Amino acid sequence: MNHDPWPPPPTQVAGYAVRLATREDLDALMEVERAAHHAPWSREVFAREFEVDFSNVWCVAGDPAREQPALLGLLVFWVVHDELHILDVAVHPAARRRGVARALVELLAAAGQQREMTLITL
Repeated sequence: MNHDPWPPPPTQVAGYAVRLATREDLDALMEVERAAHHAPWSREVFAREFEVDFSNVWCVAGDPAREQPALLGLLVFWVVHDELHILDVAVHPAARRRGVARALVELLAAAGQQREMTLITL
């Protein structure tokens, strides 16, 4: 990302930290993406999000000590003028039904409201 990224507010989701994903997370992001979707994004498409100035990728870290995947969930969104466009939200099957996706979207909505965004699309 070449822009000023939107870091998620410091918080916990389902007991795990939400953070800004980096290119180094690509393998783990792809694991979540493939496990969560019938038609997942390709690695190339996902990697491109790290090059787009207005793209952001948030993730929820898992706990290997609990035999969990490296990442439990992800949220990809674009900041376009005063709008937020959610492109992808995914939760690893091992973490479903724990409020991970809802919490990610709610965090984004709260951050958008704080920054006076006028619209969120999914």
